[in-house]
Amino acid sequence: MKLATFRTRQTPAGQFGALLEDGRLIALRAGGMVLLSEYSLPDRVEASRLLRHAQAFLDGGEEAFALAYQVVERAEQALREGREPAGQTAQPLLYAVDQVEFLPPVPRPGKILAAGRNFAEHAAEVGGTPSGEWPSGFVKVASTLVGHNGAVIYPHFTHALDYEAEVAAVIGRPCKNVPRDAALSYVGGFTIFNDLSARDVQRTESQRGNHVLGKNFDTAGPLGPYLVTADEVPNPQDLTIELRVNGELRQRGNTAQMIHDLPTLIAHWSQMTLYPGDLVTTGTPSGVAAGRPDGSWYLRPGDVVEATVTHLGTLRNTVRTA
Repeated sequence: MKLATFRTRQTPAGQFGALLEDGRLIALRAGGMVLLSEYSLPDRVEASRLLRHAQAFLDGGEEAFALAYQVVERAEQALREGREPAGQTAQPLLYAVDQVEFLPPVPRPGKILAAGRNFAEHAAEVGGTPSGEWPSGFVKVASTLVGHNGAVIYPHFTHALDYEAEVAAVIGRPCKNVPRDAALSYVGGFTIFNDLSARDVQRTESQRGNHVLGKNFDTAGPLGPYLVTADEVPNPQDLTIELRVNGELRQRGNTAQMIHDLPTLIAHWSQMTLYPGDLVTTGTPSGVAAGRPDGSWYLRPGDVVEATVTHLGTLRNTVRTA
């Protein structure tokens, strides 16, 4: 399934939905109340609780996954039979993707654990050493996140706004001290992450031993468009990552090139408890603006940035001033 968090004029608080074969989104909570008709009312209320938003879905584990799949299957069956699924009130069940505002598919993860220098060519282009025996990385905060088609607000304090296309694994069940060979079983799905950086601020902070403002300004973490469930990603270590700015290809790599693969990263970071909704990112391939000595690739207001990953789609954002 491809799952999305979105809102419309009628639903400003946001909805949790799934992408159907016809390209529309179905609101899962409302759809569950209508389409799971053989359930008793208490059971349908429970389904409504588990499908009300992304975090409830992830916390709900296998039961929530099964309910969401049933809603999607029944909606698609109805459409194949020429029947348009309808809600119990005037609120629609189905939404065209070009008529919704995408929010981050996991709007408020507890933590975002971002790998650093995890592609050798990227480490070389920014003048650093590749991640060593242990993974290196940093934490990004949830307030950085912005959804697909959302605006990246150019920070007033930087002249070196950079991009980094990555894959984010979304933890699907609690885990601690997991062995590497079991790590992927704790992943609920995957999405695209763009780890934006204010490179000039980042360099200054690095001299003082931290990575805070240069990585954690508002809108520094575009995420989406979908949370793609793990069953739709056959091999997370064979995903092509591309990034374009105004249509120009800047980055192209594959997760097979990672120094520390996702099972290793998850196992390593699980020395602290990981919870459903936490994000573990891959790091980025080469081609970032910081690798260009003349600074010509740094982002400017008006730039359209598109990150594309196999099976996961395309995450698009536009840079603008506040």
